[in-house]
Amino acid sequence: MKKILCLFGCLFMIIWAQAQNQISFSDYFVAPELFGVKSGICDDPVANADSLQKAVDYAISTGRKLVSRGDKYYYIGKSIHINGALDTDLGRATIIATDTIDMIVIDYKTQIKWFGHLSGFVLNMNNIAKSGIHCKNSVKMHISNGDIKNISSKGVGLQIGKGYEMIVDNIHFDAASDYATGIKITTSDCQFSDCIMINCKTAIDNYGSNTYDRIHAWIGNKGDWLRGSVFYLSRGGESFLSQCCSDTFEKAFLITTPVNLFITQQKNFHNTKMWKMTPETIRAEVFSFTDERTVKSSKIYLSNSSIGGLVLDGKNRQVFSNYGGLGIIDSGSKVVR
Repeated sequence: MKKILCLFGCLFMIIWAQAQNQISFSDYFVAPELFGVKSGICDDPVANADSLQKAVDYAISTGRKLVSRGDKYYYIGKSIHINGALDTDLGRATIIATDTIDMIVIDYKTQIKWFGHLSGFVLNMNNIAKSGIHCKNSVKMHISNGDIKNISSKGVGLQIGKGYEMIVDNIHFDAASDYATGIKITTSDCQFSDCIMINCKTAIDNYGSNTYDRIHAWIGNKGDWLRGSVFYLSRGGESFLSQCCSDTFEKAFLITTPVNLFITQQKNFHNTKMWKMTPETIRAEVFSFTDERTVKSSKIYLSNSSIGGLVLDGKNRQVFSNYGGLGIIDSGSKVVR
């Protein structure tokens, strides 16, 4: 009997010890629904945003990861603010704007080593929001594995103001209206890679020294969207582009102020069906400078690239540069002139 009691006692102690060490979901993760966030069309998207804000704030304050799943649709009527280190894996849940807002605003007031990782999101700007993600001030943050779609006219998918060492990769940008911008950045030391950009009138609006790898952008909607379209708008700094693709833009590179650009393995080509819908007065330009001073003060290095032409009715409607190639050092590229 003593042996049996001892055996049961040991078994109880083992079960009790396991219970004490049991890991629960709430110890490491937080879901929006735990704070009253509703999925699907709701009567009060502002209140829904307030509830989502509470979930974000709780995840930041406790160090938990904010998670969701792909069949969730959260409508918000005001901005969601991230003011501290936050990790997310939303499982491709969709956040939908219902007003002219910056959907996600990142603004850190204190200097910390790592500001977190936003991942697994779908931001539907709903052809109305001002921006999908607006980084007013952030350092050492990783944004990846997401969609920013239905970018509005004059809206910006991802806008980065102050900060540095932002890492952005595997993001899909899709515009719903003319004059949309994919990425706009006014700071330096950031890295962008493996992004797809569709119908963004300006794919990249860059001011600062940054790095871009494997960015594939194209205009594929209507011929009249080509007028004024720019793959890479350069406003200053020293930037590096590698294995990028400019597909059917009026201007592949528009340089407005003196810059240093290092471009390698660039691909430039056109959808001739779209160009046939445009007047002959519109011509494609690989490198377009705003004035001669900008040309003479810039250094642009092009290497190992394939710059295709735009031959329509026996005529090439593309020029390599509006200033005859001045300021461009070409090394080992295939260029159709």
